[in-house]
Amino acid sequence: MHVRSDVTASSEIHNSESEWRLNSTTVFPMLQPSENNSRGLLHQVQLREDLTRSFTASSLSDFPPTTHFMPGIDGQSQGTPLLPNTQYTPAPDGLQNLGFSRDFSSLIDIPWQPSASNNFAASTSVELPYLSLPLNHQLIELFELFFLHFYPLLPCFHKTTLLDEVKSQEIQKQAPFLVYAIISMTAKFHPDPTIQACRDEWFNQAKALYELTQRDTLPGLRVIQAGICIVFHASTLGQFSPAWLSLGKTWRQACALSLNRLDDETGGGLGLGPPPKSNLEREEYRRTLWSLFILDRSQCWPSGWPHGINDRQYLVNLPIEERKFQSVVMLTSDDAQSTPFNRNLSKLIASPCTRAGSVDLFQCLVKGYVILGRVVEHVHNLHNSPDDEEYCHESNYLDSQIIRFRLSLPRAATSILAAPTDDRLHVVWLNVMLNTVTILLHFRATVLKPSSLEAENSEENMHFAQCVAAARNTIQFIKDMSRISLDPLFNPLIGPDYYLLSCVLVIEWRQTGDDNVKSEIDMLDLFFDRLYEVYPFLGKKFKVGLRYDLQRDKDGLREMRKMGARGLLTDCSKWKRLLTQDGRIRQDAFPLTQIQDLEANMRLT
Repeated sequence: MHVRSDVTASSEIHNSESEWRLNSTTVFPMLQPSENNSRGLLHQVQLREDLTRSFTASSLSDFPPTTHFMPGIDGQSQGTPLLPNTQYTPAPDGLQNLGFSRDFSSLIDIPWQPSASNNFAASTSVELPYLSLPLNHQLIELFELFFLHFYPLLPCFHKTTLLDEVKSQEIQKQAPFLVYAIISMTAKFHPDPTIQACRDEWFNQAKALYELTQRDTLPGLRVIQAGICIVFHASTLGQFSPAWLSLGKTWRQACALSLNRLDDETGGGLGLGPPPKSNLEREEYRRTLWSLFILDRSQCWPSGWPHGINDRQYLVNLPIEERKFQSVVMLTSDDAQSTPFNRNLSKLIASPCTRAGSVDLFQCLVKGYVILGRVVEHVHNLHNSPDDEEYCHESNYLDSQIIRFRLSLPRAATSILAAPTDDRLHVVWLNVMLNTVTILLHFRATVLKPSSLEAENSEENMHFAQCVAAARNTIQFIKDMSRISLDPLFNPLIGPDYYLLSCVLVIEWRQTGDDNVKSEIDMLDLFFDRLYEVYPFLGKKFKVGLRYDLQRDKDGLREMRKMGARGLLTDCSKWKRLLTQDGRIRQDAFPLTQIQDLEANMRLT
């Protein structure tokens, strides 16, 4: 259901009631009288044609798109206000109830809708429509594909519980927004071409239904998880504005449910949702909140925009071990014991994240992203200059914490060869991200020698040398992993990390002429071709960005070096010159032969 979110309040009064309405083109009775709603309100809602066909006995194709249908022709909605100066047409059979067993008012949650009940448990039992969902066995296959391809990146779902809800069709009724979000992500991996063809439509459906979760966001866990899936998937498609806005909305919804203080034992705080029903659900909430935290840090560092999640207002224990979480259907109090989150980096790093013979890599990632967030806040601090003594002191402190954290990690978390097969994706993820943290901290704005890429200050040259070392360390991880499997490298959450290190290597190569560095750049160029096959927009964006940087003249390279990471990341003019709004390469971005070469290598259209 596609609903525009812009709202106007009419000053006209009908039947002694103010009329609130959505700005759209097709009117139909959204609310039917019930025991909780004696009058009903009029909302204008744009229905997609395929959605209407799914629930009406007769198609609306015979009616113009601006037709206004008469509400309440069954005589039950006599109090429904009408639009002034509007000619109404009797609605075709089947439009009134759309196949629902309850009044439609309970299906749509709008912030200005009068709250009929504060019974959150009752809100979660609303019957919701099945909108063009695949057959049940195909739906289960799509959810299985999610756990195969995406769960390592979004490890916040208890597999047994979620699949049981799919099989019983409970989640289809309670949280269709999550169903559509997940199947839109996994459809491309399904062998059936008809299912693959539905993925964009399903994603639009997920976003539209998620927009309706404005208030009483229940079931809270599934709403937040749906927001996370939408943010993740939108960012892989290049839909950065929806991803950014959905990220903020998801966090605000989590705060309204008091999830930001899930493990606050002092009490207090306004929470609009019920507490977790079990230890297992509480742990799933924790993993969901930390997945949202990681998305927030991943979305913010490439742009320098402020974080949505302030960890001063965040008290969620670290997640328990993955194997323990997934292997049970009920967590005992002993099994549910978790490590408290501590904002103090020294104490956070010192908190245990291992057990005998193993390492919990999700906990390591959580700690790493906390450090990343602090470094980004420091680098983009508007109140301190890099020349200030306070800035230098904080830089040294953060650098020491990065070193301490790296030293605290067992070899199974820092080496591809030492890591278990199932952990390799997280090992690559963790180490690439930590190398990015090092680059962000040490790639500083500086003054260069005349006609050179070297800084006047020798200390700044040492800082940049550390950036080069971190970039080449990531290249080594790519090499090591490529000898085994490429799949763990195709992580969209570290896509910008790969591009940032390419910028460092381009500057180093043009400064030194080192053929080994050029070989590593060429390998990255080839890697972006493979990334394109999995995430087309990201692979294309970073490949054309790398090609553009390689053909910069000396003045352009000096500008890259002078800006440092902070200036480099916040300058989006390059992408406007290279790509159109729909993601195509601009014809004036490169010579025609280079564009043809790019299109041939990446099958771009």
